[in-house]
Amino acid sequence: MKKIITILFTLLLLSVGITRISADEEHIFLGENGYFLTEDEYRELNDDLRYIEDNYDIGIYFGIGIETNDAQSYAYEIMQRTGYAPEKVVLIVDDKGSYGLVAEGSCANLIYAEETDLWTKYALATTYYDGIRDFYQACVRIINGQVYHTNVPQVSNEVKIYDAANLLTDVQRNDLQVRLKKISDEQNMDVVVVTADATDGMWINDYADDFYDYNGYKDDGLLLLLVMDDRSWYVSTKGKGIDYFTDYGIDCIVDDMMDDLADGNYYEAFMTFADETESYIIDGKNGNIIDNNTDPPIPTKKEKHFGALNVGISSFVAALSSLFSSLFLRGQMKSTKRQHFANSYLVQNSFHLNGYSDYLVDRKISRHYNPPQTNTSSGSGGGSITHTSSSGSSHGGHGGHF
Repeated sequence: MKKIITILFTLLLLSVGITRISADEEHIFLGENGYFLTEDEYRELNDDLRYIEDNYDIGIYFGIGIETNDAQSYAYEIMQRTGYAPEKVVLIVDDKGSYGLVAEGSCANLIYAEETDLWTKYALATTYYDGIRDFYQACVRIINGQVYHTNVPQVSNEVKIYDAANLLTDVQRNDLQVRLKKISDEQNMDVVVVTADATDGMWINDYADDFYDYNGYKDDGLLLLLVMDDRSWYVSTKGKGIDYFTDYGIDCIVDDMMDDLADGNYYEAFMTFADETESYIIDGKNGNIIDNNTDPPIPTKKEKHFGALNVGISSFVAALSSLFSSLFLRGQMKSTKRQHFANSYLVQNSFHLNGYSDYLVDRKISRHYNPPQTNTSSGSGGGSITHTSSSGSSHGGHGGHF
């Protein structure tokens, strides 16, 4: 019996191992001897690399602290057994600090030509997380610079309101342009509003990211995109915009715009966006970032402590007042005397108990509708969820419908 259990247990372990290998979709491989990434960092980088492969057909794999005598051969092995993207890059750093880089696809020669620069981006970073991200974002820039063509309109970076859906009058458009440019210049962060009838087959977040990146806006800023065919909105953040505008903060701003958006009062909604954006930037620079656990408290007047002496005085006054009241009422009761038995208060032969019944004489039922709770914030952890855009830049933000 013990032999059978042992065999079954061994088969179970083997099946788990085989499943792990066959279902391996990780883009980052970590050696066992060393601390490189936290669990959150590991998950975020893997999610971002999967996003890059799914959206841009670029498979990038990174191994660090790998125990091997030949990092280049190990990188080639990883290349052969992972992913099917037309453009692939693998960088393996072994446990002795040597590396091997392998590229495949139409842009492989470009990657090899920039090998030294790509390695430097990893090697000079202050953390493993930053180094890995800097490396693969540089790869995305190199590859997409040759194979990716965005569909977003090309405009001057001086344009802060691009109203392709024609939601505003000329006067409103001019007023909003002046307001947004003033904020952008004074705060040194671009604040942009874009409207479109459709996104030409692009995901709304890609359209927003690309509009910001490929039109030369500042490294710090944000963009609000409204798409009218499905009445959707998206806010894309970049640089300091990622820090100052958390997912929860974005929801707060859009919530204040929602009534005007739903009613078609787009100028009023965009002005609300401009006003609150300016306030968030100023607060962010002062370290007051709005997040789901850091809302500023509502100002209230400071209440004075009542104090033990005041409590004692109040108790004494209350007791004295009660005593005087009871003595006064007792003095008014001249026609009654205390009775020792309850039957003294009953009129003789006036009470007959024949039975009892309950009657429902009135009925009132209250019903309250409890709508389902919707969590529009970024979750208990707060902050901003980021991803890599087609230009190889980090962006935050999210969207919804109106």
